[in-house]
Amino acid sequence: MKLIVAGNLTDDLQKELKSEGFELVFTCKNTNLLPGLQYHPDMQIAKINDKFICDKSVYSYYRQALGDDGFRLICGKTQCRSNYPEDVAYNIKVIQNSIIHNFKYTDEVVKEHSSALKHIDVTQGYTGCSICSVADRGIITADRVIAQRADSAGVDSLLISPCHIDLPGFDFGFIGGGSFFYHNTLYFFGDISLHPDYKDIYAFCEKHGVFIKNLSNNMVCDYGSAITVD
Repeated sequence: MKLIVAGNLTDDLQKELKSEGFELVFTCKNTNLLPGLQYHPDMQIAKINDKFICDKSVYSYYRQALGDDGFRLICGKTQCRSNYPEDVAYNIKVIQNSIIHNFKYTDEVVKEHSSALKHIDVTQGYTGCSICSVADRGIITADRVIAQRADSAGVDSLLISPCHIDLPGFDFGFIGGGSFFYHNTLYFFGDISLHPDYKDIYAFCEKHGVFIKNLSNNMVCDYGSAITVD
């Protein structure tokens, strides 16, 4: 299984992921973004089913990096910039048969390829960062509007307290950026048991039959999630 991960992922996290059987594909540095976000996968690529829609400024890099898998890579229309909301065009979340984002800022190619999905419009532009997927059954988020609108659309959601996720250069990161889901396991870039709402997070995952895998003993760090390439 190929896994697109941040190009600045620490050596210990890389080692853990490789021990889990992942073949790592590293993001390139997108200097159009703020320094703390320049390697984040969820700021560069939107995955919709089996399609990968990419920021046009880094498209050529991923054509080469993904090799034979590049045929599923589509160049987006937007070239992201450093200032919000010009940096969030690809920061979407797909869950169940729905796509969640602030659609005022979504890339037009992403909209085109998500037309068959239910659109859940929220106020948060950093939607992918803010949402931790629990299988295709639920989400964990610290954003109250996302939780409310997801619940209204039939997506089970757990609202947790904000902060408690590290992101160098920022006051805090997001749980979606600090995790990714694959094959019934929710992986964290750190130890989620250090989060004050861990008991609720554990119970929510247990309810949905999902295992938790901590990749280090440190506080969870937001690396822009990771993108599986099936």
